[in-house]
Amino acid sequence: MTRRNVLHVLAGLCFVFCLRPVTALANTTANIDLNAEVGYFYYPKAPDRNSQVILTTDRQLKKLRSDHPETAVLEKKAWVNDYGNPYNDLSIRLKGPGVSRLSFRMAKGKNVKSRAFSVQVVKYTNPFRSIRIGEKEWAHLFRNDSAAKTEAPNGEAKIDLQCNKGWKLIRLDFYKDYGDEAYHRLIQNGAVDDIYGYDTLYACVLHEKSHRLLRASLSFYGEPRFDDEP
Repeated sequence: MTRRNVLHVLAGLCFVFCLRPVTALANTTANIDLNAEVGYFYYPKAPDRNSQVILTTDRQLKKLRSDHPETAVLEKKAWVNDYGNPYNDLSIRLKGPGVSRLSFRMAKGKNVKSRAFSVQVVKYTNPFRSIRIGEKEWAHLFRNDSAAKTEAPNGEAKIDLQCNKGWKLIRLDFYKDYGDEAYHRLIQNGAVDDIYGYDTLYACVLHEKSHRLLRASLSFYGEPRFDDEP
């Protein structure tokens, strides 16, 4: 993998796992690094997934621009909090695959800040050729969306994931709910584990062409685990 590709992967990892405020402006919280290129997956058959709030602020939002509006645009929405104070949400609306340069201004009185960043939009396709848990196959649940739910086997089951061409499995992370406590842990593909209601399996997969990471999730419903200890 080239140095450029490694940087793309690291940027994707940062975006997926390290969302945090990145602006020094008071009363403004950003969920992305506005100084870097960010990546999103566009879901053609799950339109509700194609809008992402990236910033919340008490400042006015002006001059929202996109150099490729067929790929992504910025949208703003005004709100009032429980104390009667107005604030604005800034969202990215994903419209199709490609790369777009987005820019906007934040203003409070005479204090005006300009921000611009690039967004790479990748069309979502099913990453999985097979997701076999025990005797059942669940890859079809990911045809339209990277988040799915299914009934828990309520016991031990082998977990085996196989990716479609163009995707690569990076890691598996299992969230287990024990009632009074819950925890995440890494598991190996092909491992046998106990699975109950309220557990969630996370698969981090790499879209090899764009070098973007996607965190797919499979949540289980059913009877919860009754053990006192993990």
